[in-house]
Amino acid sequence: MWLVILGHCIQTIGGGLYFSNPVFKGIYLFHLPVFFFISGYFALPSIRKYRAKSVLRSSVRLLAPVFTLGTAQAVIYFSRHDFSIPVLLNCYICLWFLWSLFECQVFGYLLTLKNNMGWQISLAGTPLLLGLVFPAYIPYADYLSFSWPFFLLGMCASHTGFTRQHINKHWFWSLPCAILAFIVYQDNWYIYLSPLRLSWESFGITLFRLYAGVSAGILFLALMHQCAAKLRIAKIGTATLGIFVIQAIIFNAATILFPKGSISDLLILLLLSFIIFFASYYLYLISRTIPLVGILLYGDRPEARN
Repeated sequence: MWLVILGHCIQTIGGGLYFSNPVFKGIYLFHLPVFFFISGYFALPSIRKYRAKSVLRSSVRLLAPVFTLGTAQAVIYFSRHDFSIPVLLNCYICLWFLWSLFECQVFGYLLTLKNNMGWQISLAGTPLLLGLVFPAYIPYADYLSFSWPFFLLGMCASHTGFTRQHINKHWFWSLPCAILAFIVYQDNWYIYLSPLRLSWESFGITLFRLYAGVSAGILFLALMHQCAAKLRIAKIGTATLGIFVIQAIIFNAATILFPKGSISDLLILLLLSFIIFFASYYLYLISRTIPLVGILLYGDRPEARN
């Protein structure tokens, strides 16, 4: 989440062309693949334990902020413009990360319904096929075809017993793999410019993304297991959704308060990103205790805040 915020700082506030910023390029090479890989890794035990309830719980938590912020966006927009159904629907296609994660959760659950190889292979390829064939009818279909392979590989890692012991013992190869992937395809990394398409070049980029994302994901798991207990930051990890929602609101306001290019010093942007990160975390902890806000923004219940 801190990498998301740092990337947003460089993109919305930082000076110069963010697309050519080496820090920005380094972040976007792996941070979204890592998030979906880690999400799949931890989603599988929950799906196995709670079955359909896990999908229901995740749908409420992931889509509540989408519909709440979408409604707010619609109210603001139509207070100044004429009403339009297509524009109204477009207001609710926001926070693509949450939409894609919800769709991954659904396909992940369907994948576990039958212990049949044909069924599992068909379900594994369905999100990619939908993204290629029906991109106009699925929310962020391009991003689903980007996120699903990492989510699926995270589930596979969890299924094969890729435990803390395995990670700590065999993580050393991940860092050089991630660095090599960055060197090889650093000009084709940006998800918004290189979605999955029916071309050899597109599939080649997708393979490099898998290579970089999985190696970085494994490295992240290794470091997380090594450091979380010592640094006492594991609890912050459970607030990822809340931090994501709050920082999205903050950056919408930041575009008004800080004109693009107003800050060019990387050290200042780093400091600002840490401030926004912890501000988002504590604002989440405070706001989730308010019943209506907790339900609408996070799909949360005040009594469940512990």
